[in-house]
Amino acid sequence: MRKKFTFSAGLILALIGTSIASQAQLLINENFTGYSAGNLNGQGGWVSSGDGNNINVVVKTNNDGALVKAGYTSGTNYISIDNSGKDYRKRFLGNTNVGLSNNTTLWLTFVVRVPSSSGTTNTSSASAVLGFRTNDDELGSRFYIGRSGSNLRFGISTDGDSKKWSSSNYSFNTTYLIVIRYDAVPGGGNDKMYMWVNPASLQGQPSTASANASITNGGGFGNDQFRYLELVQTVNGAEAHFDGFKASYGSGNTSTVNAAAAWADLSAAGAPLPVRFAGFEAKRTGANVNLAWKVEAEEDLADYQIERSVDGSRFETIGTVAAAGANNYGFADTKPVAGKSFYRIKAVDIDGKFMYSPIVVLNGTNQSVIFKVFPVPARNKITVQHSTITENANVIIASAEGRVVKTVVAAKGSMQTEIDLSAIPAGMYIIRFDNGNGDVQTMKFTKQ
Repeated sequence: MRKKFTFSAGLILALIGTSIASQAQLLINENFTGYSAGNLNGQGGWVSSGDGNNINVVVKTNNDGALVKAGYTSGTNYISIDNSGKDYRKRFLGNTNVGLSNNTTLWLTFVVRVPSSSGTTNTSSASAVLGFRTNDDELGSRFYIGRSGSNLRFGISTDGDSKKWSSSNYSFNTTYLIVIRYDAVPGGGNDKMYMWVNPASLQGQPSTASANASITNGGGFGNDQFRYLELVQTVNGAEAHFDGFKASYGSGNTSTVNAAAAWADLSAAGAPLPVRFAGFEAKRTGANVNLAWKVEAEEDLADYQIERSVDGSRFETIGTVAAAGANNYGFADTKPVAGKSFYRIKAVDIDGKFMYSPIVVLNGTNQSVIFKVFPVPARNKITVQHSTITENANVIIASAEGRVVKTVVAAKGSMQTEIDLSAIPAGMYIIRFDNGNGDVQTMKFTKQ
């Protein structure tokens, strides 16, 4: 029986050498929460081009009519596209440019519903409805919606020259979860692309052998760069609803390593698995930053990946420490960045499951823990990450009007508190953390 592993205090330094892994980053995280009904243009960084109909946001106050798929995080709002309108694009987070000249892997996930066959073109002539747009205004990693008789089909293409359709037929007016993997491989005609429809699990990346459609010798884009997620409304496209777009990439290593790194940053199954943290330390010692953590009940663990960021949102793996059945681990960042830096530890199970430590901010010689709530939007529960509890501390949830709806006493020694939201109605709330030492922090979140 597998035991859970938790982080706690009692830190001991055991410095272990650096092992550089892939660079990975989340590129898109879009569920249209908080958007206004009507034209998507100008909301959340979306920009339209061309003539024709708008892509519109459909606003919902609950899940009635929303695009919901068990195990995947989407919002209540969604967007509606047609086959006679403008194209819309959104820039990658941090204005990131994803180079395609070396080994690079991208993941894209979303939920889709095609209301009826009347707005859907035959597979023989269907055009792409979305993909990644390059700096040379080319559309790659294309996704298609088509009709074969009375059945719905989904398809993919690396560059639009050839399509590969799903081997199964699907139903109209039904929500499906789509997972797409794109491998940019150096050389001509070497790119690979895979698509899964309603994969069995999102806890680990799906195997390429289980894909519903595969391309193993697709055309590529050479020295181009992917920069945008683009939604396309062409005459041979489809009328469809979309929500829950997430995209990530990994590069700098083999396709296998890149895919694993990108999948971890994608966090397709939602927030990392909740664990009870009670301590994680980062200290400057001479020219180095020394990290130390303790793990209890370690079992079936593969390794600890050390991640660093300069902005608190885009993390890069700077080293890996193999799991050795011990309780105490450490790592030395021998090339730390100047100024403020952010660190976290990612514990990875042998089956691909993972969990994060809280994020430690190091500014000079001072360190602090980032106050964080996940997942957002919330459903039946949330986890609050906070500074280590040494006194009587409370986590209070109040409505937007200030009415207290729940109070939870945080356990001493903990660095995170899990809160059950199942009895709280959907809406906007304010969470207030009081550590008992005069330190009070607040944050807004949405309960779906």
